[in-house]
Amino acid sequence: RFRSRDGPHFDAGLLLDLWEPDAVRYLTTIKSIVRGGNFMHFNTPSFGTVEYEQKDIIRFQDGLFGFENMIDYLLIHISPMEDSFMYLQSLQDENLSFILANPFTLYPGYSPSLSKEDLIQMDLQDDTPVIFYSICVLKKPIAQSTCNLKAPLVIRTDTRKGFQVVLQDPQYGFHHPFPDLSLDERGELRC
Repeated sequence: RFRSRDGPHFDAGLLLDLWEPDAVRYLTTIKSIVRGGNFMHFNTPSFGTVEYEQKDIIRFQDGLFGFENMIDYLLIHISPMEDSFMYLQSLQDENLSFILANPFTLYPGYSPSLSKEDLIQMDLQDDTPVIFYSICVLKKPIAQSTCNLKAPLVIRTDTRKGFQVVLQDPQYGFHHPFPDLSLDERGELRC
């Protein structure tokens, strides 16, 4: 989806090395499928120059908790074939990005239930296409990393509108421990 003019390509296996300061230099290229259109450019310290189109922008009208004034973001895929981890890059602050995880990949039993108020705010129907992501905090060692399952990001793929909600289910925490992560023989993430 995005392309960068700087640095080598890499795959999701490098995410396991992200707590190392030198590993950030590998994040300067986002391998992507380039489609026709009018590209805009955004410079980031971690990803280099990212090209995107207006239709790639995800708008969180109310912002994210603690970042209410930051409303426009890009999803930056670490690998075009893998959606377990990606980045959410603010378009208002080049230094603001979040590591996101697909919670259904990391936690197969994850079953978020949105409140009636959330469904109304997001204008969700039974057939509305949405995706869920959780914000992660990577630590060294990786086993001390956490994922916020309590307040996931919900993105409508048809309108590119995003929302951060707080689930009422007490089994999900703001600092849920990472599962045991490893790579299979093809270098893909195995949970």
